Amino acid sequence: MFTLPSPLHPAIVHFPIVLLLLGAAIAVAAVAIRRVSLQTLAASMLLLGTVGSYVAAETGEDDENKAKRAGPTAKAVFESHEEWAERTETAATVAAGLGLASLGLGIWVSRRTPTAPAGWLSSNALGLTLRSATAAAALVASYCVFEAGHAGGKLVYEHGVGVKTSAAAVSSTTVRGDND
Repeated sequence: MFTLPSPLHPAIVHFPIVLLLLGAAIAVAAVAIRRVSLQTLAASMLLLGTVGSYVAAETGEDDENKAKRAGPTAKAVFESHEEWAERTETAATVAAGLGLASLGLGIWVSRRTPTAPAGWLSSNALGLTLRSATAAAALVASYCVFEAGHAGGKLVYEHGVGVKTSAAAVSSTTVRGDND
């Protein structure tokens, strides 16, 4: 029988992290390499990563009480973690939207037979602008992911939020600590 992991947040959060970081790397590559396949892959990863970031944020809401019980310092770190997660959602949404717009233009241009008119509104200039904006927004989302993850790591490794310990593990750690 299939059971969901408990806690769910750490199991879910790694999917959008990977998708957004890889999506950003591919979006950067798509600026230099003008291929619809790269734009498709970047837009897909950014879109899936965006959806995943919203799911991860929802699963993290359940853990807020654990942070509050860990003390005021942990609560402040949790609030920072939550703020960076919200920034990640926003930046990822913008990156995914730009990625989809860039992909749409790329598909339109690849199916069009006449050459684009010269000037700023030419498909080449607009395509480069959209691909560059997608890459920039994806890099901002990646930075937000880094900050959210850093604060999340502090919650776990410095404040013990969400860490289950057994009495035997606590006593063996204490004994080892006394011998050092």
